[in-house]
Formats: sequence, C-alpha cells, structure tokens
Amino acid sequence: MQRWGQTTAGKVRYRCLHCRISSTWKRPDIGKQYFRLFLRYLIKTTSLNELAHYHHLTRRTLIRQFSPYWLVAPLPIVIPIRGTLVLDATYLAGRREAVLVARTPQTVICWGFAQHENQAA
Repeated sequence: MQRWGQTTAGKVRYRCLHCRISSTWKRPDIGKQYFRLFLRYLIKTTSLNELAHYHHLTRRTLIRQFSPYWLVAPLPIVIPIRGTLVLDATYLAGRREAVLVARTPQTVICWGFAQHENQAA
C-alpha cells in the first residue's frame, strides 16, 4: 500500500500498487471507547445529550454506535456483599423495557434487562 493523497474529509488514502484499489485505514480500537460510553449512559445518570455534547458527537451517532451493545446479555456475577444493596430500574423505549441495576454505594454489581420492575425480575 502506498499513500495516495487524502479524502475530502482529510483522511489519508492508501492505494494498492497491484490491484489499484484505494482505501482508508480504520482504527479497530475505537469500539472500546463507545462501549465505555454505553456503560456510562446505561449505568450512570448521564443522558445521551450530555454524552454527545461532552464528546463532540451527535446524538444520532451515539445511538448508531450503541445499537450492537443492546444485543449483548450481561453475565451474572456473584459477589459477596457487605452493607447496602440498591436496586433500581431505568425504563427505556416508552416503558416497554427496563434496565435493572444492582449496586452498592461504591460500585455497580450487576445489571440486566426486564419487561417490568417486579420481584420476579
């Protein structure tokens, strides 16, 4: 691959000398950043608008980047707890689905999806 100018967005373009196809290089480590933002949005009280403004992104970009993470089911972790356990639910999509979060005053222990906030969930 040989450097072959820039795209209109200013990214470096590369061209293969054999097949003459040009492409840009994409960073594979960007997904970790979006997963951390997704957990921050899901577990803490930060809204999408606040995340988008702070990281100079649009709300639509965050929604698009978060879409694969909604399909990942969390694995339950058994942690011995001493002290206070707080259980809370955050409703999504017009109260059709809830995210249940279990936490101590220091850290989040577990979270999961449920239809309603009830004893069975």
